[in-house]
Amino acid sequence: MAAAAKLRCEVEGCLAQQPPATAAGAAAAAATGEQRWKLRLMARHIPCFVGRPLSTIQRCLAGLGVSWQRGRQYVHSPDPDYAAKVHYLMTTIAGLDPGKAVVLFADQLTYYNHASVGYNWAGHQQQPRSHTAIGSTRSRRIAGLLDLAGGELTCIHRAKTTVVNLIQLYELAVARYPGKRLYIVVDNWPVHYHCDLLACLEPQQSPFPRRVPKSWIGRQPQAKYAKRPVKLPIQLLSLPTYASWLNPIEKVWRRLKDQVLHLHGQAQDFAGLQQTVVAKLEEWSAPNRQMLGYCGLLATQGLYSEARRAFLGTDP
Repeated sequence: MAAAAKLRCEVEGCLAQQPPATAAGAAAAAATGEQRWKLRLMARHIPCFVGRPLSTIQRCLAGLGVSWQRGRQYVHSPDPDYAAKVHYLMTTIAGLDPGKAVVLFADQLTYYNHASVGYNWAGHQQQPRSHTAIGSTRSRRIAGLLDLAGGELTCIHRAKTTVVNLIQLYELAVARYPGKRLYIVVDNWPVHYHCDLLACLEPQQSPFPRRVPKSWIGRQPQAKYAKRPVKLPIQLLSLPTYASWLNPIEKVWRRLKDQVLHLHGQAQDFAGLQQTVVAKLEEWSAPNRQMLGYCGLLATQGLYSEARRAFLGTDP
């Protein structure tokens, strides 16, 4: 067993890298576009397979549990501050007092009059249909906040999401949680850091630079925002760039698509579809432990498990 485990580690270690390119091999790869392992390449370059018949290599791979598989798209955050931002996020949440603070995850979703494709039960050779609206494409934008503690959702519905709309959402959240400071976890969409929006918030404490277009650097907020007498008690917590897996509210949108938007039958009735979406999100506006579980926030070994336990002072 130990020898088999060692052999498997050796083989998987080789397969995790691209095949070595000899001078001739490099030219062939450039000509054919071949960049993946094949049995003949294993017979040349993986020490335990050198000189073995291809059929023997194939049987050995099967015995080791190594198979020919379709790849999947993969991306990891290129943010150089990835680890530091995650650590700051988790330690900040863990150190908050639930009697004085609320942690919210922010994100936006656009949906359309055209039904999106999804799974459904159907008879043999009766593939479910995703209906396309006749005429122009119409869309609606949702901006939402998911509560880390209770799972309730706060949303606004607009034609698009602007600085004004985000201010309205934040005002709605502040009114919902009176007397508490809101810590809102946001991605790196530049609108989150627009000077007009930041002028409406209390001074920010995040140690990380904000990602904004060059044309925004040095821009001053409009007077109506800069002279706002009462600043919203909100701190923004930035996620690393391209790290949507760190934002649990993405699962809320996934559930909305699953229950409402995939294969919907209202392609010709966009007003009716909007009413259906609003009604569904209203259902989720109350404390919702089921939603917490769906978003992975009740898992004992989840991304936010330790921070959430420390924040609330309880088990999930």
